[in-house]
Amino acid sequence: MVEKVSGAGRILELMKEYNCDEVVVNVPDKILSGLLSKGVRPIRAIMQRTINRNYYAHPRAKYTFRHICFERVHKYDVRTERLDKKSKRRGVGQGGGSGSSAVQQKRC
Repeated sequence: MVEKVSGAGRILELMKEYNCDEVVVNVPDKILSGLLSKGVRPIRAIMQRTINRNYYAHPRAKYTFRHICFERVHKYDVRTERLDKKSKRRGVGQGGGSGSSAVQQKRC
């Protein structure tokens, strides 16, 4: 079943209505953290996105997606750092050293 939802509460209602033990989601961060705070450990798909080289011939298909694996979300934690001219940290692609990348892609 696919339904647009506006919050974690609606997902919980649907899980109860359909007697579901598991849920696979593709939701914004706010809804994901809401589910986790209510004890739900959702499953989400890890996808590989590539640019469609025939984009100009088929403008509706700019990207092609390929399923890599599924993962269960146990915790969602966002930590940010203000970036400005005085920041001493180097960004991605500026030789920040191994493991210093702000964005890491999980491989299955």
